[in-house]
Amino acid sequence: MTEEQIVKALECSPLDDIGGCRKIDALDLINRQKAGIEFREMEIKSLESERNELYKVVAEKKAEVEELKTDKIIAERKEKDARDLFKDAVIQLDKCKAEIERLRNECGNQSALWSQHFESLFETSKEAIRAEAIKEFAERLPELIPNINGEATMECVER
Repeated sequence: MTEEQIVKALECSPLDDIGGCRKIDALDLINRQKAGIEFREMEIKSLESERNELYKVVAEKKAEVEELKTDKIIAERKEKDARDLFKDAVIQLDKCKAEIERLRNECGNQSALWSQHFESLFETSKEAIRAEAIKEFAERLPELIPNINGEATMECVER
C-alpha cells in the first residue's frame, strides 16, 4: 500500500470513534516511518561513502605492500650482491697476501743470492786489487831501492 492508500483506509475506518485520533496516529506513524527511512537512507549513504573510502585505503595499502615487497626483493638482491662482493674481496685479499709472501720469499732468496754474488765480487776485486798493488810495488821497488847494497841514493830520498 502506498501512503495515500493507508491514509484513505484509515479515514474510512469504523474505529474512528475518537474523533480522528486514529488518522492523526496513522499520519504521525507514517511521518515517523518516513523520517526513519530518510535517516536510514542517510546512514546508508554515509556507510557507502565510508565503505568507498575504506576501499580506497585498502587499495592504497595493497599498493604500498606491493611496493614494499618489491623494495624488499631489491634490498635482498643488493644485500646478496654486497655479500658476494665482500666474499670476492676477501678472496682477492687472501690471494694478494699470498703473492706478497711469495714475493718476500723470492726477494729474500734473491737478496741472499745477490749478497753472495756481491761478496764473491768483493773478494775477487779485493784479490785483483791486491795483486795489482803487489805488481805495481814490485815494479816500483827497483826505483825506490836503486842500490841493492843498502846505499840509498838521493833520488830515492827525494821521492
